[in-house]
Amino acid sequence: MYFLKEGHVKVTAMNAEGDLTYLSFLTPQAIFPLRGILNGEEYCYNSIAITDLEVYIVPVTEIRRVIIHNYACLVSFIQRMERLIERTTSLIEQTTSSNATQRVCQVLSGLKAEYGQKRGTVRQIPFQILLKDLAVLSGTTTETVTTVVKQLQQQNKIRYSRKLISFI
Repeated sequence: MYFLKEGHVKVTAMNAEGDLTYLSFLTPQAIFPLRGILNGEEYCYNSIAITDLEVYIVPVTEIRRVIIHNYACLVSFIQRMERLIERTTSLIEQTTSSNATQRVCQVLSGLKAEYGQKRGTVRQIPFQILLKDLAVLSGTTTETVTTVVKQLQQQNKIRYSRKLISFI
């Protein structure tokens, strides 16, 4: 198990054909992987540092012991799992729209809500996000994402510069 004290991590998974099938981001104070903590599943994701990190390695047996024998930690663990389920459900709901432009906008809105940090008069995602990643999250093509991002920039709703997204 890992405890991410500082920094940001991109988590991905691929299918047998090499297509990206899962994409998420981890922020400071995250323990990962959550999947398999109690039942010992193997870690099936790629974790890529997207900023400088401070990470601690914690033996899984110690995490299990703390979760099982400490009520406050158990509640915290369950709450974290609930947030993960809520986020995943929301992403599924957002990407079921048949309108690709709407899906991109919904994904951007979700990123703003989950990761956006106030920087002066704007909210900014504190780590770089590739247009290709937005395409995976929204279930569309990079070309569609590029078009939508350009439109939103022209409407002064977002800024996308050096792979950083700012919401105006």
